[in-house]
Amino acid sequence: MAEKRRNFSLFFYTGLIFVVAVLLIIIAFFSQSKVEQSQPDQINAQTEGITQRAAILSEENKTLLEENMSLKKAQEENTRAIDELNGRVSFLEENVRISEAIISANGYVSKKMYSEARNILKQINEENLSDDEKILYNSLMKKVGKD
Repeated sequence: MAEKRRNFSLFFYTGLIFVVAVLLIIIAFFSQSKVEQSQPDQINAQTEGITQRAAILSEENKTLLEENMSLKKAQEENTRAIDELNGRVSFLEENVRISEAIISANGYVSKKMYSEARNILKQINEENLSDDEKILYNSLMKKVGKD
């Protein structure tokens, strides 16, 4: 009889485990079905959110690219303007140097230091002089050449 009780207990616990396993499988099946039904809504919501963010980012990227292009054009224009101004500055610096040389030569002539004045006037390129500077230059050359 003790052996029947052990066999009964063994069969009972085995059957109980089997029934619990079947119940867990049924519960898992229905839970999975419910999850699958609710996931398309979540997936669609996530997809729509991602799509909206991608559209916003695309628009922002387009705006930034247009702004970048306009800034590059402005930079090129500024570079050209700077180069032009640098050319003008060089021209004006040369004119100032020539004017200072003529004034210096005139000072030497007024002090009757003709050799110094002659050396300064020889360094001046007559083609770069304005009309007024040419008049003064020629006058100084006549004075320097006399003595």
